[in-house]
Amino acid sequence: MSAETWQTIAIIPIVLGALAWVLWRVVLPRPAIDRLRRLAGRPEAPKAAAGGCGGCSGCGGGCAPTSPRRH
Repeated sequence: MSAETWQTIAIIPIVLGALAWVLWRVVLPRPAIDRLRRLAGRPEAPKAAAGGCGGCSGCGGGCAPTSPRRH
């Protein structure tokens, strides 16, 4: 087998894995993912907290800086 053939054989699983990840994480809606997890015998993924902290800096440790920026 030539080097190009081996490279092609090595690339196919990488591309298929990336495609599966994109479908699982981005394309499929949450109910479909939960159903597939149940069919596989795995528990549903934990759901996010309903209230949260109210957004950025809502709980004092958010993503916004606590002191004004200096330019």
